[in-house]
Amino acid sequence: MDRPVSFYCQDRDGRSGWHLGRILDASPGGLRIQSHGAVVLYRGQLLTLYCLPDDGFSRGQHPVRIRARIAWQNRSRLFGMYFT
Repeated sequence: MDRPVSFYCQDRDGRSGWHLGRILDASPGGLRIQSHGAVVLYRGQLLTLYCLPDDGFSRGQHPVRIRARIAWQNRSRLFGMYFT
């Protein structure tokens, strides 16, 4: 799987803002995401992702909102999320 997402949280410098990433894996229990930049995440933190259409919004497509909690994060800008 390789789907673009957008989410709002802090970066490594402590500034809050929107970030881009990609869903690499999905299962009935959660997601594995790679962030394009370094972000600060905490285990158990609730995060809202917006899954973006690959080819724009021209055919009436809209972002899909996904809410999940952070399970883990590593130094390679990867993090795991689980559905609650």
